[in-house]
Formats: sequence, structure tokens, C-alpha cells
Amino acid sequence: MVHQRNLIYISLIICSLLYIVKSKDENDINFASKQSGYEKADDAWDEDEDDKSDEDVEEDAKDEDVKEQVKRDTGGNFYSFTVLDSEGKGVDLGQYKGKITLVVNVASECGYTDNHYKALSKIHNHLVTTGRFSVLAFPCNQFGKQEPGTNAEIQKFAKDRYRAKFPVFGKVNVIESDVSPAWQYLIDETGEAPSWNFFKYLVNENGDVLHAWGAWTSVDEIYSVVQQAVTNAMRRPKTEL
Repeated sequence: MVHQRNLIYISLIICSLLYIVKSKDENDINFASKQSGYEKADDAWDEDEDDKSDEDVEEDAKDEDVKEQVKRDTGGNFYSFTVLDSEGKGVDLGQYKGKITLVVNVASECGYTDNHYKALSKIHNHLVTTGRFSVLAFPCNQFGKQEPGTNAEIQKFAKDRYRAKFPVFGKVNVIESDVSPAWQYLIDETGEAPSWNFFKYLVNENGDVLHAWGAWTSVDEIYSVVQQAVTNAMRRPKTEL
């Protein structure tokens, strides 16, 4: 009887051990399967990330190629453009290469008109004698419709009232649609679009933009910066440009 009871105990122990071993094997298999699944998922994720990165790099490269092509097409500087004079004739801005230019969108009926025209004439007349400076004025009627006149009327206004000796070109758009390409270049280079009349861009002898100022900054306030740019340009012979 005792012997039979012992055999039963032994049988139960063996069955328990077998069950434990079987369960462990199944758990190992399941774990391995899950682990393999995780690894596959990780690999797939990595591949997606790699593919995404490649696509991003390719897109960035395309964008840079487009920008570079635009620069090649335009020469990559302000003096590469052609603008229109008051009679609608093309003017090659390349004639100003080697000079510092102060590019301004002007208006005849603005609250800033009087002090700006006077100051622009003054700085132009003073620095033009160096042979390395010019104000370039572009009439624009987009801010408060304060330049409503014709190109001929604007020329008469600038020359008769302010004795302007600097170039006053044909009317242009400097914001929104149909922006002059030359002005679009100034905006793209500085990240600053004109917000009112008499927005000023200082361009160096190579056609690169140095500074930008709004109408609220007077010409007198920027005089020293402009003069220093002219002085720097004079230290470099035009033949090296």
C-alpha cells in the first residue's frame, strides 16, 4: 500500500516536471517568435527611416539645385538685372557694378516724402563725387496709393521740387503680385519686404545686399553706414570687381 502510494507521488512529480518543461519550451518559442517579430518591425522601421532620409536629402538637393540655377541665371547679384526707366526703356543695372547704391521705393504724396527726398538728394550729391555711389529711386503706388502720377509727372516732381540728380526709374511693384525681379532679389536676400514707402536697401559694389531699413529710419541716421561702405569700396580697384 505504501509502495503504491509512493509510485503515485513519483508519477505526479514526473508529470509536473514534464508540464513545467513543456510550458517553458512553449514560452521560449513564443518569446523567440515575438522577438523575431520585434526585430523585423525594427528592421522595417529602420528601412523606412533610411528611405525617408534619402528622400529628404534628395528633395533638399533638388531645392538647392533650383536655387543655384536661379543664381546662375541671374548672375546671383542685384546688378545682374535689367529695369525700366521712366520711358519704358531697359536699363542694365550692371552699369552700377563697382558702386555702392541706396535703392529706395519713393512716393510723391507720402508723409515721408519731403524729408526723404531732401536727404536722398543731399547724400547722393555728396557721395556721388567719389565715383562710387548712387541713389536709385523706384516710384511705387502700392502703399496708400501715394504715387498716383504718371512716370513723366513723377520725373518732373523729383527734378523740379527737389532737384534730384539721381536716377528715378519707371513705376514698379515691390510687394504682392508682379514684383519687379530686381526688387524680388532684394527681398529674398534680406528676408525683408518693403512695408511702406521709402524702404531702403544698401547694395555693395558686387551687387550684394548689405542692409535694409524702413521709412521710419531717416537717411541721416544711416549716413555713416553708407559712407563707410563707399570708403570700403574705394579701397578696392574697380578692375578687381
